[in-house]
Amino acid sequence: MTIISELPPGESEEFTIALSAGANALPKRYPVSFDFQYEMPDGDTEVSQTYTTPIEVIESEGGGLPVGLIVGAVIVIGVLGVFGWRRFNTDE
Repeated sequence: MTIISELPPGESEEFTIALSAGANALPKRYPVSFDFQYEMPDGDTEVSQTYTTPIEVIESEGGGLPVGLIVGAVIVIGVLGVFGWRRFNTDE
């Protein structure tokens, strides 16, 4: 689990989410859903909306980088950055 202790308004943070597929998984796109918990400036703890992103499962060729998982993690990081920017830059 990744813990980001503080994220100022307009800032973003990168982290990696490790995923794996079972040996019998078919090579195709699968949806991965996630949410995250955060603390507001007043101390209240909230949970984000649920985000879903596609992850491509590919057949292993005996090693190398898991390209599908890396692409999925980059998408997740982008969504979190946009969420953080929008959440803390609104005039509510």
